[in-house]
Amino acid sequence: MQIPFTESAPRNGKDFNLTNGGCSAWILPTGEICAAAGRSLLGRELLAIDLSRDAVHDITLATSELVTNGLRHGIGRDQRRDDAAIPAPAHLELWAYRRATLESQLVVKVFDPLPGWRRPGPEQAGTYAECGRGTQIVEALSERWGWHLTRSRLAAQLIPGKVAWFCVPIDVPCEQVPRLPVCQAAQALLAELASRGITRLQCHHGNGHSLVALPGLTVWAEEPGIFRWHDPTGEPGEYVRTPIADLVHVVEEAVRIHEYAAAVEAARAATEQGQDVPGQGGR
Repeated sequence: MQIPFTESAPRNGKDFNLTNGGCSAWILPTGEICAAAGRSLLGRELLAIDLSRDAVHDITLATSELVTNGLRHGIGRDQRRDDAAIPAPAHLELWAYRRATLESQLVVKVFDPLPGWRRPGPEQAGTYAECGRGTQIVEALSERWGWHLTRSRLAAQLIPGKVAWFCVPIDVPCEQVPRLPVCQAAQALLAELASRGITRLQCHHGNGHSLVALPGLTVWAEEPGIFRWHDPTGEPGEYVRTPIADLVHVVEEAVRIHEYAAAVEAARAATEQGQDVPGQGGR
């Protein structure tokens, strides 16, 4: 069933969205209006946080390119599906949130249910030239961009897939989100991960710290108000630390690492059975 465009309102199960320190998320319509819908939905929210019209133009243009790429190569029906079966119904999701960092930063992500990423090579330039130009536009307009495995936010069945993302610095200060005590921060992280369909979660509280454990990752919430974890896809032995106020980013990283661990296990099992597996993604 196609979701009517009029029902594509920002929602992520909470009252927090891009305007007040949370994550805005929309299900996009399929078909030719998909990119225009993404530009319009995100553009209105960016104007609501007093971003300049020039910045809104650049951000929505980059978003449009990621949406178009996801429409054609993530849920497009003309693509060969030798490596993955696309769940039905298949829709793109558009997410946007601000990082709670010293530099105010906007992150935009486009979710599709295909786990692999195919960047066109030289031999595909004729066929995929338009797609290639799209990623070049994203690269030119953003500070960083990439893709990684994740899970949907809004589908009726929370399916795995990937996001293509980019981030840009913005000249609008992030809202000051009240800092939760570490025990409440851990509980909030636990609830967010459960809402994304992740199971086998554990949460423990101690004196001045709490932890949330999931397959492939343990995240500590500690005084003076930070999350800390070891990223198995990063530098060996190094810990990532981020403020508790940056909860949306921590959830995104935890889901990414969880899906990476699941992909590694699937690859191991497939190798033992002599099968090919799709790519695992990058940060």
